[in-house]
Amino acid sequence: MFRQHLLKGVVLSASLFVVAQVMADEHWKPYPEGLYKPDLSGDNIVTLWPKLARATGDPLPEDPGLLDAWRSLFEGDFATAKCKGLALGTADGKYVAYRAQTLYALYMAPDPIKGKEEESERTVLLKEAADVLSAAVQLVKDDKKEPSPQLVFWRTYAQGRYVQIMKPTWGLLTKKAKVQELLTQAGEVKVPPSIPALHALYGGTYSAIYDDGLAARLSFRSYVRDCQGQEMTGEYVRASMLRFECAIVALGDSPLPEVYNSYAHSLLELDANANRDRAQLYKQYATGVSIPPDVTNMVFSAEDALAREAAKSVNLKWQQSAAGG
Repeated sequence: MFRQHLLKGVVLSASLFVVAQVMADEHWKPYPEGLYKPDLSGDNIVTLWPKLARATGDPLPEDPGLLDAWRSLFEGDFATAKCKGLALGTADGKYVAYRAQTLYALYMAPDPIKGKEEESERTVLLKEAADVLSAAVQLVKDDKKEPSPQLVFWRTYAQGRYVQIMKPTWGLLTKKAKVQELLTQAGEVKVPPSIPALHALYGGTYSAIYDDGLAARLSFRSYVRDCQGQEMTGEYVRASMLRFECAIVALGDSPLPEVYNSYAHSLLELDANANRDRAQLYKQYATGVSIPPDVTNMVFSAEDALAREAAKSVNLKWQQSAAGG
């Protein structure tokens, strides 16, 4: 009898937690009208799954509830995806929930205001996602199980995007500690399976370190690895490009707008003069002005569509900055 009451109490607490989360996320903006949104009703999500999940190589879920949470995420209903994911009460559910929150933060929350980065909605949401997923990874390990590579990766990805925003505001010691933590987390992602987005994360991190100058390059030189994990001590330029190329090869005929956008940014960090033309070409791929050879489509999900719109916004800022300079 006591056990039955205890279980009811646990279920009720979990339900109340989910309700609270839904109420907290009610202010999230809806997916933009007129922007591409896939029809993932019925078995469409199963048919399209390899394209939808290509960034992180997630296996098709067997649990209908988990699959439904993914459906909401890929359709751009991020608040509902978070609600459905949390309601499952599993590590996989948390992963989908906070993947949805990360995507909302990156593509739909306002840009952080300079001087108020830490309190901006985007920063708060990213930090929460990274913290919750870090705890989820640890809970799985505490249960003597191996967390999925995708869960470990997304914890790292959310942390990386948080660091990207906050790094300019930190002192040298904090900056060094946070970048070191990020590289350590990335090294904990066990591959295979193939996670093209992991290569892109490494490529972007290496170029950012290189752009930070000699002291940063010396601090993290031992963390530089190629796509197979072999040491490339201090070879930031070559390793960054290799990582992005590995991501593009792994994605085949369905590259990601975000990968090309990040690659363009990294090329400019590595050598703006030498890489200007190549970076411009990749910006065109990211924004849809042109497409890579042997590619017919790069947008399969709401995430892809939002990434393309974000690339257009970034490209416009680059053009305005160049014109002003």
